[in-house]
Amino acid sequence: MKRIACHQPNFFPHLGFFRKLLMADVFVILDDVQFSRRSYTQRTLIKIQHTGKWLTVPVIKKGKYYQKIADVRIDNTRHWKKDHLMTFYYHYRAADYFDEIYPLLKDVYSEDFEFLMDFNMKGIRMIMSYLGIDKEFILSSELGIDKKGSEKILGIVKSLGGSVYVSGRGGSAYLVEEDFEREGIRIEFYPYPEPYPQLGFGFIKGLSIVDALFNIGMDTRRLIEP
Repeated sequence: MKRIACHQPNFFPHLGFFRKLLMADVFVILDDVQFSRRSYTQRTLIKIQHTGKWLTVPVIKKGKYYQKIADVRIDNTRHWKKDHLMTFYYHYRAADYFDEIYPLLKDVYSEDFEFLMDFNMKGIRMIMSYLGIDKEFILSSELGIDKKGSEKILGIVKSLGGSVYVSGRGGSAYLVEEDFEREGIRIEFYPYPEPYPQLGFGFIKGLSIVDALFNIGMDTRRLIEP
């Protein structure tokens, strides 16, 4: 049984991204799909007291509505990196693992990137390194599957010899399960990680994994284990 998973190279992704990563034998980064404005590829959600706050990486959009994720350039005329780090500092400095995680974030932001995907992948690899995750990625652009949506995912899985496709529950909205079944491929939906202690009031689901890192440190690995 060979499990395949695919995902966009998101900005400090949520916990589910990393659970899917651990479940997969092969993980494909969807770099040749259309960039969706105001998506998790460009922004991520953190917690401020009892509510969520979006952090957004500014990108150059004018005249580039149909650009692929790999082609999206960061708008470095904006002072976004300093604003992000200040936000992390002021809202997570009381977290138990602030002194451990904040320097790692500063390192991610220390390098100037032209492309959004390169910045996002540095953040993803930093998190993987901290949590002891050793996994290589395949870029979907390397596979040459010139299709869209469910057909593209199915084509990727078939090209890699997969028998199982690992998906989040949101995949049920666009995956044509009958097509996968016809090819002898099973779709496996991963369970979302359990709640964990957060700063402020209540628990907010779907935050960036950075929130968990600040609050529970290495114990985050336990949350994302399949």
